[in-house]
Amino acid sequence: MLDEMKLLRQEGEPLDARQPDGSTYLHVAAANGYFDVAAFLLRCGVSPCVRDNDLWMPVHAAACWAQPDLIELLCEYGGDISAKTNNGETPLDLCEDSTTRAVIVTMQQQEARKKRQAFGVRDSRRQSRKRKKFESPQQPTANTDNPFSARGAIRRLSLRDRSGMTLARLEAQKEQNDLLRSWSKEDVSTNDDMTPSVCSPASGSQQDSGLVHTGSGQFVNHRRDSPNKK
Repeated sequence: MLDEMKLLRQEGEPLDARQPDGSTYLHVAAANGYFDVAAFLLRCGVSPCVRDNDLWMPVHAAACWAQPDLIELLCEYGGDISAKTNNGETPLDLCEDSTTRAVIVTMQQQEARKKRQAFGVRDSRRQSRKRKKFESPQQPTANTDNPFSARGAIRRLSLRDRSGMTLARLEAQKEQNDLLRSWSKEDVSTNDDMTPSVCSPASGSQQDSGLVHTGSGQFVNHRRDSPNKK
């Protein structure tokens, strides 16, 4: 049969031609265990999922007639090990041979594992896109020269959590408080400079005479003479 398939290919005849029941050369090779013929047809591009009139695929034929090697070959080329016929039968339902059934179960497990891995990759990519969406476009780089940079970042975050204020607002408020304190110090210093100095009493005639300058150009006698002095 292999020579016939090669001849058909040389003559340009279709290798997926159908019989009256809808079956193809690949169905025949799978049912009879013609491994080389099936491999040749698959390499030439014949689909492993082609169905006959009863919706049988070549993998159903291989399972029904206990051809485990053909089942593995068809699955390697994309055959559906869980496909159902027109009556809802899977290859495992059509198989009665224990060895072939074990191969079918193994193929089903491998197929399920591939689907889980593919789903995991898609899920990880989806999570990665979500993280990138909510992350800041410009992440600050760690300063390796400053051993306290990480601690400072934690402290800034804790300050913001407690007060609800950003670091910039805290710094602005601190600058405002510093400015107010500096103004207060300047006012105190100015008032000290403007306070009139108290001169020490002179040893001159004002102290002796008891005269005090009133600021209006007059001297007032505040000296009290002793009542015994005349």
